[in-house]
Amino acid sequence: MNELIKWTNLTHKEIAVGLKNAGFCVSLPLVRQLLKKHGYVKRKEKKNRQQELIKIVMLNLKILLDSIQSIERRVILLLVLIQKKRSFRKFLSSGNSLYNRACHYFRS
Repeated sequence: MNELIKWTNLTHKEIAVGLKNAGFCVSLPLVRQLLKKHGYVKRKEKKNRQQELIKIVMLNLKILLDSIQSIERRVILLLVLIQKKRSFRKFLSSGNSLYNRACHYFRS
């Protein structure tokens, strides 16, 4: 690191608000000028490899969860359809007189 450079993590607006709360009335351009005059620069946020990996993993987990939920919905729908088909078969095989009458009517 360069020893001559002074760093700040605050934005110009945050510094102006802080000075205003301390009783100094300063504008954003004045804060910019003062920081430049005294050699301060805005420190860039360091990229953390671990944070990037966490974001990638979280995105993949979200995609996986969406896929699982989609598959789960399809399985539930399939189970409902299978159950309805079984119920309909039971209804038909039970010798229901209404069914028999309908079959007789359409056959003749």
